[in-house]
Amino acid sequence: MSDITIEGDVKAQQGIRFNIFQLNQTYLGTDASLNIGPKGFTGEKYGGSTYWDTEAYCIPFYMATKDQSVARTLLEYRYEHLEKAIENAAKLGFKNGAALYPMVTMNGEECHNEWEITFEEIHRNGAIAFAIFNYFRFTEDYSYIPEKGLEVLIGIARFWHQRVNFSSDKEKFVMLGVTGPNEYENNINNNFYTNYIAKWCIEYALENIDIVKNDHISDYIRIKEKVNITDEELASWKNVAGNMYFPFSEKHNVYLQQDGFLDKELITVADLDKSQRPINRNGVGIEFYVLRT
Repeated sequence: MSDITIEGDVKAQQGIRFNIFQLNQTYLGTDASLNIGPKGFTGEKYGGSTYWDTEAYCIPFYMATKDQSVARTLLEYRYEHLEKAIENAAKLGFKNGAALYPMVTMNGEECHNEWEITFEEIHRNGAIAFAIFNYFRFTEDYSYIPEKGLEVLIGIARFWHQRVNFSSDKEKFVMLGVTGPNEYENNINNNFYTNYIAKWCIEYALENIDIVKNDHISDYIRIKEKVNITDEELASWKNVAGNMYFPFSEKHNVYLQQDGFLDKELITVADLDKSQRPINRNGVGIEFYVLRT
């Protein structure tokens, strides 16, 4: 069920099977208080903490190769940490049940020690919501959303709603001071991915609030009373999602990674000095951006 065969490349075949073995060994899916260490049992780096890697990269493997209860248990792990995510957001000034899931955690609290990551690499919040969507898309088990998932989606949507601010110059909602998922550049404005996942999370939360309201009325009443959601708040969410700013180049007719992207010196990989390769080890802080050839 979980094998991947690669013909003609023995090292790649050994590598993929080693990783499959690690995924099978490090997580069984029987305990919602446990999660997946980033390096499995291959080493001590990261100390067995939980990252957003679980939702972004690991859950699809378990959905495709195991009983759906295994992936559902991974979703329940984040539900059990929802109150801690709300506390994490409150420490940064967010209110009304806004939830910011941690970059690194053992018990739901933020355990990362670099402020740029903790405060700015907030796209991780989107991965938590997308995993709920991905689980339903793959398994067609909607029951998780009215039972537990919708509360998580509401907390995440509240965070994104509060994290943006309205730009009178652009007449759009913008998101300042973030680090995008490539992790190369800290404290930039309007990273496309981060803005888009924020918009998507809010719209997905709104969509599921309507579904639960219409098809799971007892769950809707319970959740509404618990989180104190109002029509006025939902209307404000919709306004933010519908008016999110995305950096765009009229000249090149393309969306940009972030504000100021075209201000960089653009250079192809072929023209990049070998001393700067690989850029994930040598390129942090360089003032140009590498284009694919």
